[in-house]
Amino acid sequence: DRVSCFITSDYNTGWMNGDIKLATLSDTDDTNVTGSELITNGTFTSNTTGWTAGNSATISQQSNGNPGGNINVYSGTGSNGFASQTITTVVGETYTLSFDYYHVNGNSGGYVNIGTSFAGDQYKYLSLPATSSWNNHSITFKATTTTAFVGLYSRSSGNGNARYDNVSLRLAEEDRSVNGNGLQVFGTVTKTAVATGAELVGYSGWGTSNYMQHTVSTNYGSPTTICFMGWQKTSNISNYQYMGSLIDGTSGKLIGLSINASGVTNAGKPYFYDNTNSSLEGTVRVDDGNWHFMVAIIDGTSKKLYIDGELSASATVTALAMTNVTRTNIGFYAPTTTGTKQYFHLGSTALIRISATAPSTEQIKKIYNDEK
Repeated sequence: DRVSCFITSDYNTGWMNGDIKLATLSDTDDTNVTGSELITNGTFTSNTTGWTAGNSATISQQSNGNPGGNINVYSGTGSNGFASQTITTVVGETYTLSFDYYHVNGNSGGYVNIGTSFAGDQYKYLSLPATSSWNNHSITFKATTTTAFVGLYSRSSGNGNARYDNVSLRLAEEDRSVNGNGLQVFGTVTKTAVATGAELVGYSGWGTSNYMQHTVSTNYGSPTTICFMGWQKTSNISNYQYMGSLIDGTSGKLIGLSINASGVTNAGKPYFYDNTNSSLEGTVRVDDGNWHFMVAIIDGTSKKLYIDGELSASATVTALAMTNVTRTNIGFYAPTTTGTKQYFHLGSTALIRISATAPSTEQIKKIYNDEK
């Protein structure tokens, strides 16, 4: 399988292999990134305050369906009825809108539109199917004006109902892969040049309030093939620390790449964890304050961990089913999709890439030597 890399004045993806799903933490801008929730009342726990009905739609809060409440957009006898609000944006910044969607009835499903205004230019338009189950979706866009119109639509003509929940819009760290699934930023993540005179930045300051995540459903197959690779440096091993983790919302399977804490066997050494086969332990310490390249691969029944271009550990394991990964977590671990966020990375990370293709040993060595 081929590998590719994109380099501009704004970012450098690093080598992306095969069926790349995410390429991020690759900026040259060392401005710290701070994300806060821009949507008002996106969980609809008791009302629809903050949302305005349009195109003759009727909107109402529903207590059934998705836990905690949701908004129902009823198109009535017309079509393209919507609930909307306008949010403040910064020109040139990238944002990600995420939301849950469920089509109750009607002939045409729904859609979400983000634009400069109701009748203005569209940033992004996402058509949604007529589906009878809740699914998560997201839209990433770059603002060209200081406000953005967000519309949640019921497309159906003739009494169509579409429901939305957990609507969230935040500043995004861009996904430079073909998928463009930007990571929503929570809190503040620090960006610092990876070395004196370097343009590429490393990301640090991970913690309870400071992390990145996207919730776009991603299919890594059954049996699963996942390659998680990236660079990290740390000297603090006061706790376990994850570069990132993935959770399948259907099977509950998860994987994550971490470093052992002090006071335990293999302190300071990486490990590749999944909740079926437990941990594959590395053999080299990486808590020396220098940058190290780590690659974790599960490919059917094969599990491998590479450190700085060399195979450090391998095992034959039970294959996983991860066809609906709904949590891609960067800088931390969580045991379930709604579980407590924990084991935040205690140093810096950069050039995180996740692929549904396993690179060869030769490719991993080349990637390490080219990037180091």
